[in-house]
Amino acid sequence: MKKKLLIIIGFLGIFSLSYGQYDQKALDILDAMSEKYKNMPSFYASFSYTLENEMENIHEEFSGDIIVKGDKFKLDLGEQEVYNDGETMWTYLKDVNEVNIDYYFPEDEEMTPSNIFLAYKKGYKYLFIEEETISKTIYNVIDLIPDDQDKPFFKVRLWIQKNDSDLFRWKLFDKTGNTYLYSITKFNGSYNAKDEEFVFDSSKYPGITEIDLR
Repeated sequence: MKKKLLIIIGFLGIFSLSYGQYDQKALDILDAMSEKYKNMPSFYASFSYTLENEMENIHEEFSGDIIVKGDKFKLDLGEQEVYNDGETMWTYLKDVNEVNIDYYFPEDEEMTPSNIFLAYKKGYKYLFIEEETISKTIYNVIDLIPDDQDKPFFKVRLWIQKNDSDLFRWKLFDKTGNTYLYSITKFNGSYNAKDEEFVFDSSKYPGITEIDLR
Protein backbone atom coordinates (compact mmCIF):
# COMPACT_ATOMS: atom_id res chain seq x y z
CA MET A 1 0.00 0.00 0.00
CA LYS A 2 2.86 2.38 0.75
CA LYS A 3 4.29 1.71 -2.70
CA LYS A 4 0.91 2.61 -4.23
CA LEU A 5 0.91 5.90 -2.35
CA LEU A 6 4.43 6.70 -3.50
CA ILE A 7 3.57 6.06 -7.13
CA ILE A 8 0.66 8.47 -6.84
CA ILE A 9 2.27 11.27 -4.93
CA GLY A 10 5.94 10.56 -4.52
CA PHE A 11 9.04 12.33 -5.65
CA LEU A 12 11.54 9.48 -6.07
CA GLY A 13 14.64 9.01 -8.21
CA ILE A 14 18.30 8.09 -8.69
CA PHE A 15 21.30 10.38 -8.91
CA SER A 16 22.31 11.50 -12.39
CA LEU A 17 25.97 12.44 -12.93
CA SER A 18 25.04 14.66 -15.86
CA TYR A 19 23.78 17.32 -13.46
CA GLY A 20 25.93 19.73 -11.52
CA GLN A 21 25.57 21.23 -8.08
CA TYR A 22 22.79 23.31 -6.55
CA ASP A 23 21.36 26.13 -8.67
CA GLN A 24 20.65 29.38 -6.80
CA LYS A 25 17.93 30.52 -9.23
CA ALA A 26 16.17 27.18 -8.86
CA LEU A 27 16.50 27.38 -5.07
CA ASP A 28 14.92 30.84 -4.96
CA ILE A 29 11.95 29.63 -7.01
CA LEU A 30 11.53 26.49 -4.90
CA ASP A 31 11.77 28.44 -1.65
CA ALA A 32 9.02 30.82 -2.80
CA MET A 33 6.77 27.88 -3.71
CA SER A 34 7.49 26.09 -0.43
CA GLU A 35 6.80 29.17 1.67
CA LYS A 36 3.46 29.73 -0.03
CA TYR A 37 2.13 26.23 0.64
CA LYS A 38 3.70 25.96 4.10
CA ASN A 39 1.70 28.99 5.24
CA MET A 40 -1.63 27.42 4.29
CA PRO A 41 -3.34 25.81 7.33
CA SER A 42 -4.96 23.30 4.95
CA PHE A 43 -5.78 22.96 1.27
CA TYR A 44 -7.78 20.93 -1.24
CA ALA A 45 -6.64 20.00 -4.75
CA SER A 46 -7.87 17.98 -7.70
CA PHE A 47 -5.30 16.47 -10.04
CA SER A 48 -4.98 14.41 -13.19
CA TYR A 49 -2.42 11.65 -13.71
CA THR A 50 -0.94 10.10 -16.85
CA LEU A 51 1.40 7.09 -17.02
CA GLU A 52 3.21 6.58 -20.32
CA ASN A 53 5.80 4.18 -21.66
CA GLU A 54 6.30 4.49 -25.41
CA MET A 55 8.45 1.36 -25.67
CA GLU A 56 5.79 -0.79 -23.97
CA ASN A 57 2.86 1.06 -25.59
CA ILE A 58 1.41 1.94 -22.17
CA HIS A 59 -0.93 4.87 -21.64
CA GLU A 60 -3.06 5.15 -18.49
CA GLU A 61 -5.01 8.08 -17.09
CA PHE A 62 -6.97 8.79 -13.93
CA SER A 63 -7.88 11.69 -11.68
CA GLY A 64 -8.01 12.24 -7.94
CA ASP A 65 -8.54 14.63 -5.06
CA ILE A 66 -6.45 15.37 -2.01
CA ILE A 67 -6.96 17.28 1.25
CA VAL A 68 -3.92 18.23 3.34
CA LYS A 69 -3.67 19.70 6.83
CA GLY A 70 -0.23 19.71 8.43
CA ASP A 71 0.89 16.06 8.67
CA LYS A 72 -2.61 14.78 7.87
CA PHE A 73 -4.02 13.98 4.44
CA LYS A 74 -6.90 12.28 2.65
CA LEU A 75 -6.39 10.98 -0.87
CA ASP A 76 -9.31 9.94 -3.09
CA LEU A 77 -8.35 7.99 -6.21
CA GLY A 78 -11.78 6.78 -7.22
CA GLU A 79 -11.42 3.06 -6.51
CA GLN A 80 -9.12 3.67 -3.55
CA GLU A 81 -9.09 6.12 -0.65
CA VAL A 82 -6.19 6.78 1.74
CA TYR A 83 -6.75 8.42 5.13
CA ASN A 84 -3.89 9.54 7.36
CA ASP A 85 -4.33 11.32 10.70
CA GLY A 86 -0.56 11.64 11.24
CA GLU A 87 -0.32 8.40 13.26
CA THR A 88 -2.52 5.81 11.52
CA MET A 89 -3.08 5.18 7.82
CA TRP A 90 -6.21 3.55 6.40
CA THR A 91 -6.31 2.35 2.78
CA TYR A 92 -9.87 1.64 1.68
CA LEU A 93 -10.49 -0.49 -1.44
CA LYS A 94 -13.99 0.27 -2.66
CA ASP A 95 -14.44 -2.64 -5.08
CA VAL A 96 -13.97 -5.26 -2.34
CA ASN A 97 -15.18 -3.14 0.61
CA GLU A 98 -11.91 -3.70 2.48
CA VAL A 99 -9.74 -1.42 4.59
CA ASN A 100 -6.10 -2.00 5.51
CA ILE A 101 -4.94 -0.30 8.71
CA ASP A 102 -1.33 0.36 9.58
CA TYR A 103 0.86 2.66 11.63
CA TYR A 104 2.12 5.67 9.73
CA PHE A 105 5.86 6.25 9.82
CA PRO A 106 6.62 9.44 7.85
CA GLU A 107 10.36 8.86 8.17
CA ASP A 108 9.93 5.68 6.09
CA GLU A 109 8.21 7.50 3.23
CA GLU A 110 10.17 9.12 0.42
CA MET A 111 7.41 11.65 -0.08
CA THR A 112 4.01 12.27 1.42
CA PRO A 113 1.24 14.70 0.51
CA SER A 114 2.04 16.69 3.64
CA ASN A 115 5.69 17.35 2.71
CA ILE A 116 5.57 17.31 -1.08
CA PHE A 117 6.47 20.99 -1.28
CA LEU A 118 9.54 20.53 0.93
CA ALA A 119 11.15 17.55 -0.86
CA TYR A 120 13.92 19.55 -2.49
CA LYS A 121 15.35 20.62 0.87
CA LYS A 122 16.94 17.24 1.60
CA GLY A 123 18.49 14.64 -0.68
CA TYR A 124 18.05 16.46 -3.98
CA LYS A 125 20.00 18.66 -6.31
CA TYR A 126 18.01 21.19 -8.33
CA LEU A 127 18.53 22.93 -11.63
CA PHE A 128 16.62 25.71 -13.41
CA ILE A 129 15.91 24.52 -16.97
CA GLU A 130 13.88 27.22 -18.73
CA GLU A 131 10.76 29.34 -18.80
CA GLU A 132 7.90 27.67 -20.65
CA THR A 133 4.62 29.23 -21.76
CA ILE A 134 1.54 27.03 -21.54
CA SER A 135 -1.85 28.51 -22.48
CA LYS A 136 -0.39 32.04 -22.18
CA THR A 137 0.90 31.41 -18.64
CA ILE A 138 4.65 31.43 -17.95
CA TYR A 139 6.12 28.64 -15.84
CA ASN A 140 9.58 28.13 -14.38
CA VAL A 141 10.75 24.60 -15.21
CA ILE A 142 13.04 23.00 -12.61
CA ASP A 143 14.58 19.54 -12.38
CA LEU A 144 15.11 17.73 -9.07
CA ILE A 145 17.85 15.09 -9.07
CA PRO A 146 17.97 12.73 -6.06
CA ASP A 147 21.33 12.03 -4.42
CA ASP A 148 20.54 8.36 -3.74
CA GLN A 149 21.59 6.17 -6.67
CA ASP A 150 19.33 3.30 -5.54
CA LYS A 151 16.06 5.10 -6.12
CA PRO A 152 13.88 4.02 -9.06
CA PHE A 153 13.41 7.56 -10.43
CA PHE A 154 16.29 9.53 -11.92
CA LYS A 155 14.55 12.90 -12.35
CA VAL A 156 11.52 14.92 -11.31
CA ARG A 157 10.57 17.95 -13.40
CA LEU A 158 8.45 20.73 -11.87
CA TRP A 159 6.42 23.47 -13.56
CA ILE A 160 5.98 26.40 -11.14
CA GLN A 161 3.94 29.43 -12.16
CA LYS A 162 6.22 32.42 -12.48
CA ASN A 163 3.94 35.15 -11.17
CA ASP A 164 2.45 33.41 -8.10
CA SER A 165 4.67 30.37 -7.29
CA ASP A 166 1.84 27.85 -7.74
CA LEU A 167 2.91 24.30 -8.53
CA PHE A 168 1.13 23.51 -11.80
CA ARG A 169 2.47 20.08 -12.72
CA TRP A 170 5.30 17.61 -12.08
CA LYS A 171 6.69 14.72 -14.09
CA LEU A 172 8.63 11.70 -12.81
CA PHE A 173 11.05 9.73 -14.99
CA ASP A 174 12.03 6.18 -13.99
CA LYS A 175 14.69 3.76 -15.17
CA THR A 176 12.21 1.44 -16.90
CA GLY A 177 11.05 4.11 -19.35
CA ASN A 178 7.88 5.08 -17.49
CA THR A 179 6.93 8.73 -17.09
CA TYR A 180 4.31 9.87 -14.58
CA LEU A 181 2.72 13.27 -15.20
CA TYR A 182 0.63 14.95 -12.49
CA SER A 183 -1.28 18.17 -13.20
CA ILE A 184 -3.25 20.28 -10.72
CA THR A 185 -6.71 20.90 -12.19
CA LYS A 186 -8.30 22.67 -9.21
CA PHE A 187 -6.83 24.20 -6.07
CA ASN A 188 -8.38 25.75 -2.95
CA GLY A 189 -5.80 27.18 -0.55
CA SER A 190 -8.43 28.42 1.90
CA TYR A 191 -10.20 25.08 2.34
CA ASN A 192 -11.05 24.62 6.03
CA ALA A 193 -10.25 20.95 6.67
CA LYS A 194 -11.62 19.28 9.81
CA ASP A 195 -9.54 16.72 11.73
CA GLU A 196 -12.27 14.08 11.38
CA GLU A 197 -11.84 14.13 7.58
CA PHE A 198 -8.52 12.30 7.99
CA VAL A 199 -9.91 9.38 10.05
CA PHE A 200 -11.61 6.43 8.36
CA ASP A 201 -14.95 5.46 9.96
CA SER A 202 -15.65 1.77 9.34
CA SER A 203 -19.18 2.09 10.78
CA LYS A 204 -20.24 3.85 7.57
CA TYR A 205 -19.48 0.74 5.48
CA PRO A 206 -21.72 -2.26 6.37
CA GLY A 207 -20.02 -5.63 5.87
CA ILE A 208 -16.57 -4.11 5.53
CA THR A 209 -13.49 -6.33 5.97
CA GLU A 210 -10.83 -4.83 8.24
CA ILE A 211 -7.21 -5.96 7.95
CA ASP A 212 -5.23 -4.56 10.86
CA LEU A 213 -1.49 -4.66 10.10
CA ARG A 214 -0.39 -2.92 13.29
